[in-house]
Amino acid sequence: MRVVALSNDKGSNGTAIRQGIPLRILAAQHQAEIRLISFHQCTRADLRWGDVFIIQRAISERMLNIMGRLKEMGKPVIYEIDDLLTQLPKFLSDHRTMIEQQDLVIKMIKMADAITVTTPRLSEQLAIFNPHIHLVPNFATDAGCALAKHMDKDAPRATLVLASSDTVQTDFLLPAIHDAYAQYGSSVELVCIGAIADKFDIPGLIIHKYPIVPQTSFIGLIASFTNPIGLIPLDNSLFSSCKSAIKYLDYSM
Repeated sequence: MRVVALSNDKGSNGTAIRQGIPLRILAAQHQAEIRLISFHQCTRADLRWGDVFIIQRAISERMLNIMGRLKEMGKPVIYEIDDLLTQLPKFLSDHRTMIEQQDLVIKMIKMADAITVTTPRLSEQLAIFNPHIHLVPNFATDAGCALAKHMDKDAPRATLVLASSDTVQTDFLLPAIHDAYAQYGSSVELVCIGAIADKFDIPGLIIHKYPIVPQTSFIGLIASFTNPIGLIPLDNSLFSSCKSAIKYLDYSM
Protein backbone atom coordinates (compact mmCIF):
# COMPACT_ATOMS: atom_id res chain seq x y z
CA MET A 1 0.00 0.00 0.00
CA ARG A 2 1.25 3.45 -0.92
CA VAL A 3 0.18 6.29 1.36
CA VAL A 4 0.60 9.96 0.49
CA ALA A 5 0.28 12.29 3.49
CA LEU A 6 -0.17 15.95 2.57
CA SER A 7 0.10 18.88 4.98
CA ASN A 8 0.78 22.59 4.97
CA ASP A 9 4.09 22.13 6.83
CA LYS A 10 5.49 18.60 6.98
CA GLY A 11 8.06 19.70 9.59
CA SER A 12 5.53 21.01 12.10
CA ASN A 13 4.88 19.43 15.50
CA GLY A 14 1.24 18.74 14.70
CA THR A 15 2.11 17.02 11.44
CA ALA A 16 4.76 14.89 13.15
CA ILE A 17 2.32 13.72 15.85
CA ARG A 18 -0.64 13.20 13.51
CA GLN A 19 1.15 11.92 10.40
CA GLY A 20 4.92 11.56 10.43
CA ILE A 21 5.59 9.40 13.49
CA PRO A 22 2.60 7.02 13.27
CA LEU A 23 2.87 6.56 9.49
CA ARG A 24 6.57 5.67 9.70
CA ILE A 25 5.72 3.03 12.30
CA LEU A 26 2.88 1.80 10.08
CA ALA A 27 5.33 1.50 7.19
CA ALA A 28 7.76 -0.54 9.28
CA GLN A 29 5.08 -2.90 10.57
CA HIS A 30 3.05 -3.45 7.41
CA GLN A 31 5.51 -2.84 4.57
CA ALA A 32 3.65 0.24 3.46
CA GLU A 33 5.34 2.98 1.46
CA ILE A 34 4.91 6.52 2.74
CA ARG A 35 5.37 9.92 1.16
CA LEU A 36 5.14 12.96 3.43
CA ILE A 37 4.63 15.97 1.18
CA SER A 38 3.82 19.64 1.69
CA PHE A 39 0.81 20.94 -0.23
CA HIS A 40 2.92 23.03 -2.59
CA GLN A 41 5.20 20.06 -3.40
CA CYS A 42 2.41 17.74 -4.55
CA THR A 43 2.68 16.79 -8.23
CA ARG A 44 0.62 14.75 -10.69
CA ALA A 45 3.20 11.99 -10.30
CA ASP A 46 2.39 11.83 -6.58
CA LEU A 47 -1.33 11.54 -7.38
CA ARG A 48 -0.64 8.64 -9.73
CA TRP A 49 1.74 6.95 -7.25
CA GLY A 50 -0.44 6.90 -4.14
CA ASP A 51 -3.14 4.37 -3.23
CA VAL A 52 -4.51 6.29 -0.22
CA PHE A 53 -4.24 10.02 0.48
CA ILE A 54 -4.33 11.76 3.86
CA ILE A 55 -4.86 15.50 3.61
CA GLN A 56 -4.26 17.43 6.84
CA ARG A 57 -6.36 20.57 7.43
CA ALA A 58 -6.24 21.77 3.85
CA ILE A 59 -7.82 25.18 3.24
CA SER A 60 -7.33 26.17 -0.39
CA GLU A 61 -8.91 25.94 -3.82
CA ARG A 62 -5.88 24.02 -5.06
CA MET A 63 -6.30 21.27 -2.48
CA LEU A 64 -10.05 21.14 -3.15
CA ASN A 65 -9.24 20.61 -6.84
CA ILE A 66 -6.69 17.93 -5.96
CA MET A 67 -9.30 16.14 -3.85
CA GLY A 68 -11.70 16.29 -6.79
CA ARG A 69 -9.08 14.85 -9.13
CA LEU A 70 -8.33 12.00 -6.68
CA LYS A 71 -12.04 11.20 -6.45
CA GLU A 72 -12.20 11.04 -10.26
CA MET A 73 -9.25 8.63 -10.17
CA GLY A 74 -11.12 6.43 -7.68
CA LYS A 75 -8.54 6.93 -4.93
CA PRO A 76 -9.72 7.20 -1.31
CA VAL A 77 -9.09 10.48 0.48
CA ILE A 78 -8.92 10.95 4.25
CA TYR A 79 -9.32 14.49 5.53
CA GLU A 80 -7.37 14.81 8.77
CA ILE A 81 -8.42 17.67 11.07
CA ASP A 82 -7.54 18.49 14.67
CA ASP A 83 -9.38 21.80 15.12
CA LEU A 84 -12.97 22.95 14.76
CA LEU A 85 -12.31 25.01 11.63
CA THR A 86 -16.06 25.39 11.08
CA GLN A 87 -16.37 27.52 14.26
CA LEU A 88 -13.51 30.00 14.36
CA PRO A 89 -12.78 32.28 17.35
CA LYS A 90 -11.88 35.89 16.68
CA PHE A 91 -8.54 35.67 18.52
CA LEU A 92 -6.92 33.61 15.73
CA SER A 93 -4.32 35.67 13.92
CA ASP A 94 -5.68 34.71 10.49
CA HIS A 95 -9.35 34.82 11.54
CA ARG A 96 -10.52 36.94 8.61
CA THR A 97 -8.78 34.75 6.02
CA MET A 98 -10.04 31.57 7.67
CA ILE A 99 -13.62 32.89 7.67
CA GLU A 100 -13.35 33.66 3.95
CA GLN A 101 -12.16 30.09 3.30
CA GLN A 102 -14.55 28.34 5.66
CA ASP A 103 -16.78 27.14 2.82
CA LEU A 104 -13.74 25.38 1.30
CA VAL A 105 -13.15 23.47 4.54
CA ILE A 106 -16.77 22.32 4.65
CA LYS A 107 -16.68 21.27 0.96
CA MET A 108 -13.54 19.19 1.58
CA ILE A 109 -14.98 17.59 4.71
CA LYS A 110 -18.10 16.62 2.76
CA MET A 111 -16.08 15.34 -0.21
CA ALA A 112 -13.70 13.12 1.78
CA ASP A 113 -14.22 9.36 2.00
CA ALA A 114 -13.37 9.54 5.70
CA ILE A 115 -12.55 12.13 8.36
CA THR A 116 -10.02 11.56 11.13
CA VAL A 117 -10.29 13.70 14.26
CA THR A 118 -8.55 14.00 17.60
CA THR A 119 -11.38 14.24 20.14
CA PRO A 120 -14.95 12.96 20.66
CA ARG A 121 -16.29 16.52 20.86
CA LEU A 122 -14.69 17.45 17.55
CA SER A 123 -16.21 14.29 16.06
CA GLU A 124 -19.67 15.34 17.25
CA GLN A 125 -19.33 18.81 15.72
CA LEU A 126 -18.17 17.58 12.31
CA ALA A 127 -20.57 14.62 12.01
CA ILE A 128 -23.22 16.98 10.62
CA PHE A 129 -21.06 17.38 7.50
CA ASN A 130 -19.76 13.84 7.06
CA PRO A 131 -20.81 10.75 9.08
CA HIS A 132 -17.68 8.77 8.15
CA ILE A 133 -15.65 10.04 11.09
CA HIS A 134 -12.92 8.10 12.89
CA LEU A 135 -11.42 9.11 16.23
CA VAL A 136 -7.65 8.67 15.94
CA PRO A 137 -5.70 9.42 19.14
CA ASN A 138 -2.55 11.52 19.01
CA PHE A 139 0.66 9.53 18.87
CA ALA A 140 4.13 10.42 20.05
CA THR A 141 7.24 8.54 21.11
CA ASP A 142 10.04 9.30 23.53
CA ALA A 143 12.67 7.98 21.11
CA GLY A 144 15.53 10.43 20.86
CA CYS A 145 14.10 12.83 23.43
CA ALA A 146 16.41 14.68 25.80
CA LEU A 147 15.77 15.31 29.48
CA ALA A 148 15.14 18.89 30.51
CA LYS A 149 17.48 20.40 33.11
CA HIS A 150 15.88 20.40 36.54
CA MET A 151 17.06 21.98 39.80
CA ASP A 152 20.39 23.19 38.44
CA LYS A 153 22.44 25.18 40.93
CA ASP A 154 22.47 28.96 40.43
CA ALA A 155 19.68 28.65 37.88
CA PRO A 156 16.34 30.45 37.62
CA ARG A 157 13.71 29.06 39.98
CA ALA A 158 11.46 28.39 37.00
CA THR A 159 11.25 28.95 33.27
CA LEU A 160 7.65 29.45 32.20
CA VAL A 161 7.20 28.20 28.63
CA LEU A 162 4.47 29.27 26.21
CA ALA A 163 4.43 27.94 22.66
CA SER A 164 1.89 28.33 19.88
CA SER A 165 2.01 28.56 16.10
CA ASP A 166 -1.10 30.73 16.31
CA THR A 167 -2.45 33.45 18.52
CA VAL A 168 -4.49 32.21 21.48
CA GLN A 169 -6.27 33.84 24.38
CA THR A 170 -3.69 34.77 27.00
CA ASP A 171 -5.24 37.66 28.96
CA PHE A 172 -6.15 35.39 31.87
CA LEU A 173 -2.48 34.34 32.20
CA LEU A 174 -1.11 37.82 32.69
CA PRO A 175 -2.19 38.32 36.35
CA ALA A 176 -0.61 35.01 37.37
CA ILE A 177 2.65 35.78 35.54
CA HIS A 178 2.73 39.27 37.09
CA ASP A 179 2.22 37.73 40.55
CA ALA A 180 5.01 35.19 39.98
CA TYR A 181 7.38 37.94 38.91
CA ALA A 182 6.37 40.16 41.84
CA GLN A 183 7.06 37.33 44.30
CA TYR A 184 10.20 35.78 42.79
CA GLY A 185 11.72 38.52 40.66
CA SER A 186 14.53 37.37 38.40
CA SER A 187 14.11 33.80 39.65
CA VAL A 188 11.31 33.55 37.08
CA GLU A 189 11.89 33.78 33.35
CA LEU A 190 9.41 33.52 30.50
CA VAL A 191 10.01 31.78 27.18
CA CYS A 192 7.61 32.43 24.29
CA ILE A 193 7.82 30.37 21.11
CA GLY A 194 5.88 31.31 17.99
CA ALA A 195 3.10 33.83 17.38
CA ILE A 196 2.16 33.83 21.05
CA ALA A 197 5.31 35.87 21.78
CA ASP A 198 3.61 39.01 20.45
CA LYS A 199 1.21 38.95 23.42
CA PHE A 200 3.84 39.43 26.13
CA ASP A 201 5.85 42.47 27.13
CA ILE A 202 6.09 42.67 30.92
CA PRO A 203 8.49 45.40 32.16
CA GLY A 204 11.37 43.91 34.15
CA LEU A 205 10.55 40.27 33.41
CA ILE A 206 13.17 38.41 31.38
CA ILE A 207 11.39 37.17 28.24
CA HIS A 208 13.11 35.01 25.65
CA LYS A 209 11.32 34.92 22.30
CA TYR A 210 11.81 32.30 19.60
CA PRO A 211 10.19 31.62 16.21
CA ILE A 212 8.30 28.39 15.58
CA VAL A 213 10.73 25.56 14.80
CA PRO A 214 10.31 21.96 13.49
CA GLN A 215 9.50 19.30 16.08
CA THR A 216 13.02 17.87 16.37
CA SER A 217 14.40 21.35 17.06
CA PHE A 218 11.48 22.18 19.36
CA ILE A 219 12.20 19.18 21.61
CA GLY A 220 15.87 20.17 21.89
CA LEU A 221 14.92 23.79 22.60
CA ILE A 222 12.55 22.84 25.43
CA ALA A 223 15.17 20.51 26.91
CA SER A 224 17.72 23.35 26.97
CA PHE A 225 15.71 25.39 29.48
CA THR A 226 16.20 25.06 33.22
CA ASN A 227 13.25 24.00 35.37
CA PRO A 228 10.75 24.48 32.52
CA ILE A 229 7.04 24.65 33.27
CA GLY A 230 4.85 24.35 30.19
CA LEU A 231 1.76 26.56 30.07
CA ILE A 232 -1.15 25.71 27.74
CA PRO A 233 -3.68 28.58 27.72
CA LEU A 234 -7.16 27.67 26.50
CA ASP A 235 -10.29 29.78 26.79
CA ASN A 236 -13.82 28.38 27.23
CA SER A 237 -14.85 28.71 23.58
CA LEU A 238 -16.35 25.82 21.62
CA PHE A 239 -13.26 25.92 19.38
CA SER A 240 -10.90 25.38 22.33
CA SER A 241 -13.12 22.71 23.89
CA CYS A 242 -12.64 20.55 20.79
CA LYS A 243 -8.85 20.66 20.97
CA SER A 244 -6.71 17.67 21.90
CA ALA A 245 -3.58 17.49 24.06
CA ILE A 246 -1.06 17.98 21.24
CA LYS A 247 0.69 20.76 23.14
CA TYR A 248 1.01 18.47 26.18
CA LEU A 249 2.76 15.94 23.94
CA ASP A 250 5.02 18.67 22.55
CA TYR A 251 6.13 19.63 26.05
CA SER A 252 6.34 16.15 27.55
CA MET A 253 8.48 14.81 24.70
